[in-house]
Amino acid sequence: MALAVVLSSVAVFLLAVSFIILVATIGKIGRLSEEISRLSQSIREEVAPTAHDVRSAVNDLGRLVSRATETVERIDRVAKEVERLLDVAYVADVAEKVAKTSVSGLLSVYEGVKQGIKTLRGSKGITNKEVSGNE
Repeated sequence: MALAVVLSSVAVFLLAVSFIILVATIGKIGRLSEEISRLSQSIREEVAPTAHDVRSAVNDLGRLVSRATETVERIDRVAKEVERLLDVAYVADVAEKVAKTSVSGLLSVYEGVKQGIKTLRGSKGITNKEVSGNE
């Protein structure tokens, strides 16, 4: 019986120690739960604005890319128009040179005919009427 009392005393002692450890562990679990709750709240407070900032940055980037694409398209259209104008200017330059050459050639022919008529008028036996075709 004395052994039974000792064993029951040891059992009660172990039960008390276990209860104390259990209470301490539950307290630690409670504090850990509070820390996790605070951390979760802090993350929610930080993540929401950060997510909003990221969404805003992505939207801004999308608008920037869209504007850059529009600008590139405008530059392409302007370059094509400049190229077309340069082609027109080149054609106009060539046409001007051809016209000058033609005028120069016509002036040379005119001067030649004029000199020929002077020569024919100066020759003996040919009258003004013959040159003009009125015989």
